[in-house]
Amino acid sequence: MSNQLPHSGWVRLSGGYDVEFRYGIPCRISDNGGAADVSDRELINEIRDVAGLDVQIDDWISGEAKNEKEAVLVVSPDQLGELLRRLALAAAALFVDRFGKAIDQSDIDWDTQEYAEDFQLALRLCGLEPGQVNRDDYLAGYVDAMHDETERLITTNEAPAVRAE
Repeated sequence: MSNQLPHSGWVRLSGGYDVEFRYGIPCRISDNGGAADVSDRELINEIRDVAGLDVQIDDWISGEAKNEKEAVLVVSPDQLGELLRRLALAAAALFVDRFGKAIDQSDIDWDTQEYAEDFQLALRLCGLEPGQVNRDDYLAGYVDAMHDETERLITTNEAPAVRAE
């Protein structure tokens, strides 16, 4: 799977709907107060095409702007590992931006802290509760992805796409 993730921010779908991405993960949708009438199924399919993730649209509620409706997007729990991989890439970019080097054995606290935060975020994005998934089952994959990405960023001298803190 590619390390090139959709940027964090809003992406326009057909019909005038916008999807908010965080670290390449779709988390919210808005009709902007005047989007065309498109079925949730059509929106879900288009989000899958853009994000490579299966989502469900939660209940539509009033948005920030007049006549706007928005909804939370819940990623399929089957894709928890992919969410953690994407969050690991974001954590790697932040590390390289901050420290200008790849993660090594002396940076074990970075692994622990970032994984703890990102695991909780991934659970929320998948609509899972703490305790429903064994946290240790995903740790090695997360750490490997994060370390590999810091190595790639340093080796290619690529400017990391840093996530907001």
